[in-house]
Amino acid sequence: MSRRIALWTLVFAVALALPLSAGEGHKKCEGDAQACLNKMAAKFKDRGWVGVELDHNKDGSMTVLEVIDGSPAQDAGLKSGDVLLAINGVKFAEKNKDKLKAAKSEMKAGNTIKYTVSRHGKTEDVAIALAPLPEDVMYAWVGQHMIQGHSTIEIASN
Repeated sequence: MSRRIALWTLVFAVALALPLSAGEGHKKCEGDAQACLNKMAAKFKDRGWVGVELDHNKDGSMTVLEVIDGSPAQDAGLKSGDVLLAINGVKFAEKNKDKLKAAKSEMKAGNTIKYTVSRHGKTEDVAIALAPLPEDVMYAWVGQHMIQGHSTIEIASN
């Protein structure tokens, strides 16, 4: 019981951290909230987890801000400050949008992905065996989407 309370506390904390203009900068979801929840639950059912917090760079690459303790990323040796350049040989770039979508669809628990990583000016490949998506991570993602995609907070002005 306390784990469930802690998980929903995390979702609530994410909600409080969002700007008061929830929905701005995030595409408003077209379906109703329940249909969206059902779709997200199906999408995340077999989703693999890497265990990193990322910052998206202008060139399409991503910088690892944090590696979660005990995560597949930590087991594989990813480090904070690493720059992810490609996944399974597909460079992170707008022109590769369709190929990247296909690569992302293969990110299922139990599969192994290969990131091309830049670290201290050197490029190397890092193989990561994906774990099942932890419930607390899924709840945070769903909670953030529900707030950004399905709610509007209006502030009255004098």
